Amino acid sequence: MAKYYRANNKKGYLNARVLPSDTQLELQDIDYGGGAKERGIPTIASELMRLVIWGVQYPNPSADPDREIISATWSGVGQVFNITRAQEGTEAGDHYVGDNIALLFTADMSREILIFEEFENSPDGSIAYTDDTDEDGEMEVIALLPDDEVSITVLQPSSKLYDSYVDDIDFQKTVYWIGTTYVWFTQTFTPEEDYDITSVILKLYRTGTPGTVTVSIRATDVNGKPTGPDLCVGTVNGNGITTDSAGVEITFTFGSPSSLVVGNQYALILKSPTNELTYISWKIDKASASYNGGSTFISYDAGVTWAADPAGGDGDFYFKTYGFTTGEVVIEGFRKILVSGGVDEAPYWQFIWANEVGGTKRV
Repeated sequence: MAKYYRANNKKGYLNARVLPSDTQLELQDIDYGGGAKERGIPTIASELMRLVIWGVQYPNPSADPDREIISATWSGVGQVFNITRAQEGTEAGDHYVGDNIALLFTADMSREILIFEEFENSPDGSIAYTDDTDEDGEMEVIALLPDDEVSITVLQPSSKLYDSYVDDIDFQKTVYWIGTTYVWFTQTFTPEEDYDITSVILKLYRTGTPGTVTVSIRATDVNGKPTGPDLCVGTVNGNGITTDSAGVEITFTFGSPSSLVVGNQYALILKSPTNELTYISWKIDKASASYNGGSTFISYDAGVTWAADPAGGDGDFYFKTYGFTTGEVVIEGFRKILVSGGVDEAPYWQFIWANEVGGTKRV
């Protein structure tokens, strides 16, 4: 699967007839007026394009039963392009002066977006990609090249669940606002690896119509209590949370990620709702809490001071954190492999980087 050049609003017209056996075509120049003369189809060296040709009498390609999809690269001379005919199940046809040609988004380009992965620093500047689109298709190894194992450095984004506590949830504690009292709760946690946190899930239920409910992440002080400003903030409409005391998982997505460092402790804070005399209850394991990465605290002054809950400071709240890691990752012992695969109607050949046990590295 090739990687195709993409651009918006690129259309041209044939300057000469194209016979079914032709491997080149020539386009007209398009004058947009105002002294600016532009060519519709880009003349960029080494860029592979997927183009569609259809008759001038048809308003769009889908209306022309003889439309043809081609691959093209600029020849380096004028408006002449080298072409590979009859792509994506179309047939090489006879096309005439003035017929339409355009750089359009085709099915193969859609597949290419789904499966193309580039290793920016792969050996020899080569490209590697894997395929997730044909889950019922099988991959067959055709050849190994080169023979030597290599190390490659890649940029690795991967969104996933990182830290959590979901065990033996048997109770709840409530955040609320009454008069000058703003009751907040926090669960501190310790990341097991570096990552950028993007969202959290808490198990909650509501009483009344609480309005906006807010969760934030803060650093902690030497006593393990929240300190400093919010590192990131997420909100939900609390009026849509269940009233069932069993609670449901509610996702808070942060407006921008915050980088967490392995071994440092952070505070996940549930703040009081924006409507007075309403309540948000956070499910907690009070009887047999076993999370070793943090503690729970309560604040009666909207997060200015924190203390153990006088009603019972033990317990661990239900939480899950999600995020991703970015950075250069060196992968040892990979080899470049040519494979074939896919289902009958969508076969492909491609290169991947595979480790010694045959797995592929997703990036």
